[in-house]
Amino acid sequence: MAVSMNLRTIAAWAALAAAAACQANNSIAPGDLVGYYNLSARDGDRVPCCVRTDSQGNLVTVERGELEIEANGKYSFAIYQVLTAGSTLTEEPLVLSSGRWSLDGRTLTLVDSGGLGSVSSALMNGAVAFQIQGHEYEFKRIVPVVVGQYGWLTFDGGLPTCCVSDSAGTRVSVIGGELDIASGTPSGTYQMWLVKRYDSSSGSPMEADVKYASGAYVWDGQTLTLEGAGLTPADSGTSGRAVGSFTGGLLTILTQNHKYQFIRLIQMP
Repeated sequence: MAVSMNLRTIAAWAALAAAAACQANNSIAPGDLVGYYNLSARDGDRVPCCVRTDSQGNLVTVERGELEIEANGKYSFAIYQVLTAGSTLTEEPLVLSSGRWSLDGRTLTLVDSGGLGSVSSALMNGAVAFQIQGHEYEFKRIVPVVVGQYGWLTFDGGLPTCCVSDSAGTRVSVIGGELDIASGTPSGTYQMWLVKRYDSSSGSPMEADVKYASGAYVWDGQTLTLEGAGLTPADSGTSGRAVGSFTGGLLTILTQNHKYQFIRLIQMP
């Protein structure tokens, strides 16, 4: 990752961020919207769909579409249809729009001063749906919102402390950690580090940064799936995979029969 952080500062950062998170409502941060979306459905039908015959006898199919939400407050989208005349296929724009976007709680509004006007959509698990020219068009995000650097917040719902005794009788506690999720569309790589404290009767306590896991992740807009050596999920017996959920800047991961919660400290572009 381009950004690195001393793991021993994570706990302090996480505590401050957690206090703010406890006061958060169901609104979403504007930065979490930025990215690319693909047209997934029109009026509930998955694209390509909605075949009709035009006045010239050509078959017309709603084929595809893209929506881009930019960090500078601008947006643009295009919806395309394909005309089939015999063996000839011609793609042409059905709807083109660009302008400014705004966010109010969990409602995204697009304002096109050039003709489309204003359309709004509630945010639905990585998807938005707009009423445009008498039809509902749904777009689903293809760039993950989970990218960033996270500080370890809780273990099994408790404070950042847990302990076991190893074969030598040394008491081992997890006192902090970091999770780095790199960019990808819609997948990429991740690294998870833990700060462990070792207390033995024969010497002074020691702390060490331990690389817990690394590998590939996939974000589908609702579920984060981590794959890599050392992972065993709580919800299945398949080694090498863990699952998580992301909401309000908090990332919850089920792995090795435990629940880890991380809070995002830095959001990557």
